[in-house]
Amino acid sequence: MVTAIGGNHHRLDYLIGPGRALDPGKFFIICTDAISNGLTTSPSNSKAQPRMQFPRFNIRDMVTSQQRLVTEKFGIKKLVTVIGASMGGMQALQWAVSYPDMMDSIVPIIPLGRTPAWTTGVLEMLRQGIMADPRWMGGNYAADAPHEQGMRLWAGWLSGG
Repeated sequence: MVTAIGGNHHRLDYLIGPGRALDPGKFFIICTDAISNGLTTSPSNSKAQPRMQFPRFNIRDMVTSQQRLVTEKFGIKKLVTVIGASMGGMQALQWAVSYPDMMDSIVPIIPLGRTPAWTTGVLEMLRQGIMADPRWMGGNYAADAPHEQGMRLWAGWLSGG
């Protein structure tokens, strides 16, 4: 299971449990967190590459890291399915492109196969909102005084609240 932007490994908890689509009595379930979501390696918690020193990455990079986790750390060669919602759905699609023989199926829930101009515009507006936060300081924000106002704006819009 792969996560949406701004989400974490609990995003699809409603699917996990006895008698549900992801039944732990039937399947070994791996729930990953996306690079940069704050629970995994992120600009906010990387000591070696903090804040704006954190490298740029894309969906393919996230999927490559997940594939390495599954194969190198868990020793798994074949998956039943890769499931994810929104950006997680985009990752599921990338799994199918990058590793088509490694899973029996994918379940992309509301992914974007391509990013339309409207979405790019909205995401740019949200990025500008984060950067307009006085605590952003050109990306050199203080670890003990995060740019919370900008992040709350982003999170509120993203969650529809």
